[in-house]
Amino acid sequence: MRRGDASIRTENGRHNFVQDDFLIFEISTGREQGYVSIVYVSADDSVRFISRDSGPVPAGTVLNIGDGKQLMGSLFVSPPFGGELALLLVSPTPIFNAEAPETADDLLNVLQRGDAGIAAAYVLFETRPEV
Repeated sequence: MRRGDASIRTENGRHNFVQDDFLIFEISTGREQGYVSIVYVSADDSVRFISRDSGPVPAGTVLNIGDGKQLMGSLFVSPPFGGELALLLVSPTPIFNAEAPETADDLLNVLQRGDAGIAAAYVLFETRPEV
């Protein structure tokens, strides 16, 4: 993997969320083009796909994910709570094919075997129950 100029961030650069907050990601493929995967790694190290090998997507694509308008419905914060990660991957060929990693370790194994042409960006944030 390599650091390209693709980017992912939480809406307004926010990094702390509570239960039932909307969770919106702003992504940009920058100068990268290819298949887009957005992977969500929960506080319990489980892996969920927000988008899996969608594409091919042209360079310069900008999307808001989780706003209920583009690509999918709304995303809400729910258990488990803690440190979480969203990972944007842009690759010249599909990465996951039939594989769907279920844990962070499984995801790392798939990515280590992957194409060196994968551009990656990530955002870290915290979630917690309502107070």
